[in-house]
Amino acid sequence: MKSVLVFSCCERICAVRLEDVALVLRPRALEPASDAPAFVRGTTLIRGRVTPVLDLASLLGMARSHDASRLVVLRAGDRAVAMEVDAVRGVETLSSAVEHPPLLKGADAGLLAGLAERDGDLLAVLHAGRALELGGE
Repeated sequence: MKSVLVFSCCERICAVRLEDVALVLRPRALEPASDAPAFVRGTTLIRGRVTPVLDLASLLGMARSHDASRLVVLRAGDRAVAMEVDAVRGVETLSSAVEHPPLLKGADAGLLAGLAERDGDLLAVLHAGRALELGGE
């Protein structure tokens, strides 16, 4: 069993391990990032640190039709990255083992840690380490 933060992005329900989440906050003003990949929306100041902000919809191979309502900030050691999400649904405990997913069209291959069942729906469990790597590119 593991605790995860559950959130939505473009109609897809996703989750990350709770231990990888530093905080959740409302979107902030972004400073464009020059020479960054298209999925890096820019940088913002979070707790006194310049933090890259990733367009999770783009990483999942989806087109966003509206602005994100929250940033989920992931942290590992001294590295941090924020992901734009539509809504945070809460903290849940996954009782089923996370299975390795089939390839999802358009998604970054390393971002998906697996799929889990949640109330009869599939939950895309994301690999926070890969998001941190992408934010540092």
